[in-house]
Amino acid sequence: MKKLLLSVVLCALAFSLIAQDTLLTSKNGIPILPVKGDLAIGIDAVPFFEIFKESGSSPGFNFTNNIPMIAMKYFLADNRALRMEYIVKYISVNVENAGKEVANSFGVNIGHEWRRGSSRVQGYTGVQGGILYAKTKSTDDNDNVFSETSATSFGVEGFLGAEYFVAPKLSIGGQFTWGPMYVMFTDNVTEEKTTGFDISAKNAYGALMLTFHF
Repeated sequence: MKKLLLSVVLCALAFSLIAQDTLLTSKNGIPILPVKGDLAIGIDAVPFFEIFKESGSSPGFNFTNNIPMIAMKYFLADNRALRMEYIVKYISVNVENAGKEVANSFGVNIGHEWRRGSSRVQGYTGVQGGILYAKTKSTDDNDNVFSETSATSFGVEGFLGAEYFVAPKLSIGGQFTWGPMYVMFTDNVTEEKTTGFDISAKNAYGALMLTFHF
């Protein structure tokens, strides 16, 4: 019985040492990948790459609408996380001899992701639901409104992405999403309203994401 117990203890110790050896760390012994209990904050990385801009487009996944996004995650396990994406954009442009154009968008997505990979390259997939509101308004030089529209969309979509950890707890990557969105469009000048479904490939509303884990 004692020999059996000793064998179990030695096997458990050996497994523990193997698990420690397979933990991906930096030269200074700092864990590189996120683990259970970590928080993560992701921001649009495009501004960091604007200095490399040559052909009129930034490097990245060419995301739709170019709406910047802030993403937050809480890791329930080493390979699972709850996530929330906050989308916000405000633009006001004065057009010479034509008045002003204002456009703003904001929304939120909440979901769950599953991750895979033990190297610096991590892939992930999951599902999320969210809502997005967008509004545009155009006025002439006398502040008279001649065009004003708004749209609200909500739905559930799946996502697929990948990221590379360039340093401990620091990654860069991008994702694509797909799913049905119900859209309500309003012309605030004519008060005409239309509704419909949008089922198409989308994305995270940012070209590249730089994510910090804590």
